[in-house]
Amino acid sequence: MGIDPSEGAFDPSSISVVSKKTGRKVAKYKAFIPIVALGEKVKFLYFKYNKPRIIPEANASGAALIEQIKDLNIYHRRVFEYREKREVKKVGWKTTFASKQALISHFINLCRKDFPKILDEATIEEFKSFVWQNSAKQKGAGAERGFHDDDVISTMLAYWELKPVVVDEFAAIKKEQLLAKRSRARKAHDHI
Repeated sequence: MGIDPSEGAFDPSSISVVSKKTGRKVAKYKAFIPIVALGEKVKFLYFKYNKPRIIPEANASGAALIEQIKDLNIYHRRVFEYREKREVKKVGWKTTFASKQALISHFINLCRKDFPKILDEATIEEFKSFVWQNSAKQKGAGAERGFHDDDVISTMLAYWELKPVVVDEFAAIKKEQLLAKRSRARKAHDHI
């Protein structure tokens, strides 16, 4: 489950839930709501979809959301603390220029393997306006002016922990199913 939280004033909050077995985006919630209400929506979807790993963006309003859902199965990132000279775990996804590039690269890699199955038209439309900006104020990837990228971010976060090994297993299962279907079709044809 990926979450792009917002305080509900200028941007909507977005929640995306994907199936790690099929690669399909199975649920979405997007609305201009306060963080307290978003926390309740997250809990509802968490229990409805068998307690998936939650990957919330930890920037700004994400900290307030994380406080509400801290007892659930939440993603932890590893951060090197230079003062302490050791690696520590921190809750949630911290979006930086570098982490956003990693998120996009991972999603593109999954797309190359034909894994993400997104049937939601609104999310697909948001992906169309998710572009690289090179202007000083909007440097990096994001929504074009006048558009939102909340569904895009929550969707990519939901796919974050899916590794190519899982995708390759998915492809192998699909191939086996196709071969079995062809075999049944040949047997049925031979009986005619």
